[in-house]
Amino acid sequence: MNNLKIGYASVNIDTDLKIGIDGYYLPRHSKGVLESLEVQTLALQSKDKTVLLVSVDTCMAYKEEIDLIANEIEAKTGIAKENIIISATHTHTAPVLQAKLFKTDESLIEKYKEFLIKKSAECAEMALNDLTDGKMGYGVVKAPDRIAYIRRYKMKDGSTMTCPPVNDANIDYPLGELDQRVNVLRFDRKDKNSVVILNYGLHADTVNGDYIHSDWPGELRKTLDKALDGVKCITICGAQGDVGSTNVFPIPGD
Repeated sequence: MNNLKIGYASVNIDTDLKIGIDGYYLPRHSKGVLESLEVQTLALQSKDKTVLLVSVDTCMAYKEEIDLIANEIEAKTGIAKENIIISATHTHTAPVLQAKLFKTDESLIEKYKEFLIKKSAECAEMALNDLTDGKMGYGVVKAPDRIAYIRRYKMKDGSTMTCPPVNDANIDYPLGELDQRVNVLRFDRKDKNSVVILNYGLHADTVNGDYIHSDWPGELRKTLDKALDGVKCITICGAQGDVGSTNVFPIPGD
């Protein structure tokens, strides 16, 4: 890609509100922060076109919230909505954004949403201000075994079940095959940190509990940031509806 300019920014979106936590059908309320949540933005500019890729540590990217974030970014930066791509990491330990299934104070939800929208726009502005010359490369590798498992099963009674009990004698066979590809885009920039986008399909539901946590996407970012000098990592999760981290037929060491 000729004349490519690349910008990066990350903004903390933690809250001390005792807000409901999204991810389960049972109500939970935050007792604090175990691992920080972030909004991360990659700005890509080539000639007269600019695109923003936004990754948000939240459980759900509802259309309502996506539109509100995109509208605010467009208003603050002038980047058209159709050039703004917003993705949720789907962490199951982030503040709830809609009160439909949760018994929580809606005023707290609205307060957090306002905060999230503002911070997302700030992050986009910072990424655009960080634009510098660079180049792009890509790679695809296979994830190690025993990280992800199909979580939808055909049962012996003919039914279909998601997340059946471990060692359930009624399990017949998994529905589907794992996509173990780890897709990587790397952007090297002149005199600035490189940026790596890592895409992998696995439910971000490995932590549980009543504390805010960015789950494996956040842990992965933190690990790579420490392991690779001068590299910042953005996690964009792949299709994960039927992929979890529990082996229903565990073996020693799982």
